[in-house]
Amino acid sequence: MRALVVALVILCSVAAVRAESDDSINFHIVLVGNDPELVDALKLVMEGRNTGVIAVGDRPSPSLAELGPESRRLADAYKAVATVWLSPTAAGATLVTYQRDVDRFVAREVPYKLPLDETQAFETARMVSVMLRSLENRNDEAAVTKRVNPLPRPSDPQLAASLGVGAWFASPETTLTPMTTLVIAWRPYNLGAAISATFAPTTDLETGSFTGDVRVSRIAAEARKALRLAPRVRVTPGVGVALHAVTLGGRFGVSDMIHSRRYDPALQLSTLVGIALPHRIELGLAVSADCLLRRQRYAAGTEEILDVPRIQGMMAILFGVRL
Repeated sequence: MRALVVALVILCSVAAVRAESDDSINFHIVLVGNDPELVDALKLVMEGRNTGVIAVGDRPSPSLAELGPESRRLADAYKAVATVWLSPTAAGATLVTYQRDVDRFVAREVPYKLPLDETQAFETARMVSVMLRSLENRNDEAAVTKRVNPLPRPSDPQLAASLGVGAWFASPETTLTPMTTLVIAWRPYNLGAAISATFAPTTDLETGSFTGDVRVSRIAAEARKALRLAPRVRVTPGVGVALHAVTLGGRFGVSDMIHSRRYDPALQLSTLVGIALPHRIELGLAVSADCLLRRQRYAAGTEEILDVPRIQGMMAILFGVRL
């Protein structure tokens, strides 16, 4: 049991480090400013260009004549391909994007006051991406200043499907058994809901007078709310209901086979730590606990055959896709 828990933690830690690592980063841009939402949004938007973000904090804004040379100096100092400035103004902010290989910059007025909220930060980060593409295609040497309409924030996924493997704790007749689970989530990045089905293999059951096996499965439905910790990391607590199916089969001595199936309702609490990877892939660690509202105790005379635990837990690594 301890080895399994350690393996799960190590695997998720490695995945998280890999998701946040710079292995796929080929270039960097320098961001002058100290807006945390813009830093996170720019990292997410620039990920598609294999470009990382180096935030250097607030600095005095240079004059228009010095803007080009100062942007060039910062880009060279950090071995970056571009420099981005976000400076507050009376009406909002001024966004300046400088590209080193063409040695030009574009300036635009942003209709948001600092600090930015999450939606404004994503729109501003998308503006930076558009400005970089425009610099790559321009032939003139002049800076351009104009007001632009906000760009739409990338839409959150409406559905996600995940397949998981893990452990079922305190299941009938064993303290730990492997299990598989299938989860379908609606609005996985916001206030949403999820349904799941969980299956465990058959467990042998043998007492002094009874020989047979027991098998358990479970379906659950829950409401949940995703909480964003980082651009690609979310924690999602949930609360819901579950239905456990307990199937018992076997015989007493040489008597005929008996077969029993019972359904136990339960209340469920759960937590999911999820990492959004490229190509719509999700990796997560899910933990849940069920409290059975009804349970069975099988006995023959004074001999106990099976006692279904009231509190049961599950832990699984989930591999999913955003739809």
